Amino acid sequence: MSFFKSSLEKQLERDYAQVYGQETAVVLMAMAKKVVSRWEREGPTKQERARAIADGATDSDIHWWWETHPPLQKAAIQADDEGTRLNALMSLKEEGLSMPQAAERVKHGFPFFGSTDSEFPALTGEERALPFELKNRVLGGVEKGTLMAARQDASNENLSMNALIRKLMREGRL
Repeated sequence: MSFFKSSLEKQLERDYAQVYGQETAVVLMAMAKKVVSRWEREGPTKQERARAIADGATDSDIHWWWETHPPLQKAAIQADDEGTRLNALMSLKEEGLSMPQAAERVKHGFPFFGSTDSEFPALTGEERALPFELKNRVLGGVEKGTLMAARQDASNENLSMNALIRKLMREGRL
């Protein structure tokens, strides 16, 4: 008699039994049943989900972010966002730009991510912070060259990177 109900669980039990033996297979499957994904355990709040969807995130984007282990989320936020922007800001300042000029250049060259609009109160409208759930899709656009090509195409428009990303998502290009 099988300990498990679903056909998938029964198939996994049979597969595990062939490799590890029946007793070990039952123990492994029982342990697996106790492990609940972060998505099911915490998941985004209704407000976080609504904000992400309003900004163009898909279920896949949301699921990707919420399945990312919290320390990796924190590392992604700090390394990619804060560190990169701070380095760029300081480099531009060293080149002789004023702090407001340097901040404006950084805003046009780098995406800003945040969980609420209050994290970057100066960014409003299309420039407001992107939800973290879009980070993977934006990084994919960087790797494919989509963002840089679009930045060159839109060079006569005075768009921040966040406004450009939103435009590309509306057009289905990102």
